[in-house]
Amino acid sequence: MLVFVNACFCLAQKSDFQWVFGTERVEGSSFEINNIQIDFNERPAKVSEIDSIDIEFYNQRTAISNTEGHLIFMSNGCSINDRFGNMMVNGDSLNPGFVHDYYCDEIEGWNVYPGARQTMLALPQPEHDSIWYLFYIDTEIIPSVTTRHLQYSIINTNRQNGLGEVMQKNIKLDTLPEFGKMNAVYSANLSTWFLLSAELESDVFDIFTLDSTGVSFHSQQSIGEVTPEGSGPGYFTRFSPDGQKFAVYCHLTGLELFDFDRTTGTLSNPIFIPETRSSDSLGYGGLEFSPDGRYLYVGSGYYLDQYDLEAPDLEVGRVRIAIMESDEDEFFKPYFAQLQLGPDCRLYIFCISCSFVHIIHRPDEAGTACMLEQRAIETPSPYFRGAPLYPKYRMRALGDTSSICDHVTATIFSSTNDPPDERGASQAFLYPNPATTEVRVLLDRSVQGLRYAVYDLRGQSMSSGFLERLSAGTALRLSVGDWPAGTYIVQLSDEEGRSWAERVVVMD
Repeated sequence: MLVFVNACFCLAQKSDFQWVFGTERVEGSSFEINNIQIDFNERPAKVSEIDSIDIEFYNQRTAISNTEGHLIFMSNGCSINDRFGNMMVNGDSLNPGFVHDYYCDEIEGWNVYPGARQTMLALPQPEHDSIWYLFYIDTEIIPSVTTRHLQYSIINTNRQNGLGEVMQKNIKLDTLPEFGKMNAVYSANLSTWFLLSAELESDVFDIFTLDSTGVSFHSQQSIGEVTPEGSGPGYFTRFSPDGQKFAVYCHLTGLELFDFDRTTGTLSNPIFIPETRSSDSLGYGGLEFSPDGRYLYVGSGYYLDQYDLEAPDLEVGRVRIAIMESDEDEFFKPYFAQLQLGPDCRLYIFCISCSFVHIIHRPDEAGTACMLEQRAIETPSPYFRGAPLYPKYRMRALGDTSSICDHVTATIFSSTNDPPDERGASQAFLYPNPATTEVRVLLDRSVQGLRYAVYDLRGQSMSSGFLERLSAGTALRLSVGDWPAGTYIVQLSDEEGRSWAERVVVMD
């Protein structure tokens, strides 16, 4: 059993190391949109524009890497493509029907399948190193009725000299076309995947299993709140890192939290918190757990909230982390929409259509000490939607409490001389450390009249300045690319008398 568990874990440990997303090419548009890649093989993760992959992505998408973290296949709902973006053998005609024919083949400049978010998910088959199951939910328009079927294709990534081949495709799992969003979690001993799909306008979850023998129907549960009509864009689900919690956020109803039994594959003990800001959510939402599973983050458009799952009451344990910052004339607003835990233990927050990605650097910390950085990444071009849906590929066997991700090197340091009415010292977050081109400093609260200076160990000033205000969630950025390699002292002070000081190492 131990040998099998280790093999299963290694198979998928870097499956989510290359996030590829971005394009929805619009004919006649005044701006250029290209694919964006976030590469977690580098730390901090490298963000770049890639024009070598000539396929477009929308809501239904995935991009999967091998055990070394290199791309092996991707899909946009129209086809299954190899690591170069070329169509795999037998990879054509995904989601067959009128919608595929119209959007994938007939509309010039489109060529993406218009599925909803969380309607595509790739899972490695246990005990089969090169076999992946790609699950997806189609959309078919019949007169006056829109149907949605859950189906899958089987990919052998070793075929065709490592470029992959689709062995079977478009296998329907259901007889009733009512499927909505889906997610997946490993069983307690990592021998099986449980795949959960929420039926539309219902309180029913259909549960399937994927093991070494293939896909099977497992069970159906009626539990929790009924998903209302029109909730598609703002309905999102997540499993906790240990797989024992399952969360659902719907912008029209609110947040639900369930217990999940990884041995029996059943949901239980629903807790519901009604949404009171549905008119402000813009119809979009997202959620994700912290790496240690204690905190749950919910993005609802303008707002980002944190829930402490160890609080006696979820509503009591709710903290407003931030309100989206944006100029009135900003066309692509950086809403808090889709959240995804990265392999580096940071939470990445994507908008719907913009050129920025927010990052929560310390998601295991309470309140604003989680160090949200708004607009942490400026992408080379605007993107539509964000990263693909990834389950917790590195989930451990039940009882193993080791982390499923690796933290980025950074430095935390506290202020001195805080005002007497403060509840505690203000924390500062400095990253990366060591650095090569840029150092960023975040504070866990907004301050007025911030002075900053950087000195080398001989006392020579390298940089200094003054900011009338530095908001929590906004980073002070220091360019260090021209500095000699060595150790430097960063000093900060504000008008209330707080001061911070810490060392940073600059490398060639």
